[in-house]
Amino acid sequence: MPIRMGLCKFNMYDISGLAINEAVIQLIISVIFEHKQEYNDYFGIRVKSIQNKYFPILCALLQQVVYILGYNELITSVLNNSDGFEIQFEEFAGKKSYSFLLESFDKMMKARDKIVENNRIINTNRENKYKNSLLEKQVKIYAKEIQNYFLAIQKLCYVEYFKKIIKNVKNEEDLEKLKKNRKIP
Repeated sequence: MPIRMGLCKFNMYDISGLAINEAVIQLIISVIFEHKQEYNDYFGIRVKSIQNKYFPILCALLQQVVYILGYNELITSVLNNSDGFEIQFEEFAGKKSYSFLLESFDKMMKARDKIVENNRIINTNRENKYKNSLLEKQVKIYAKEIQNYFLAIQKLCYVEYFKKIIKNVKNEEDLEKLKKNRKIP
């Protein structure tokens, strides 16, 4: 049985959910301190995020997830070390999708850490142009990895969301009702 802290689970040889857990904490802090949403570009992705200093991409992506699912289970799960958000997300998109969500967030955070590390080496070691060229290529690869995971999570959420909504739309009247209840333009 893994030990957990919020959404993060610690197994004997593995830690999963660390990045999403950190994103939740940053999102909660941003909401409490009433940070304003801002558009910024990070690793080739233009995002509107409430947290523009720490984990802006992860926070922007998490904001999109909670827009669909709501904050209640997410915050309760983090504060009480419970499975509520996991269960809610699995009901929404499936068990494999929840695992993919956690893994994607963790991989995006690791790629971001590698980018930061490579950029630090590049900036402190300007004489070695060959090594810096290799590091710059790696930075582009890591940025592309972040982009791919970001888009995959967005696609997963949008597809699952619209699959569930479209089941209720049989005619124009259903569509109008849906638009009214969900405030869809």
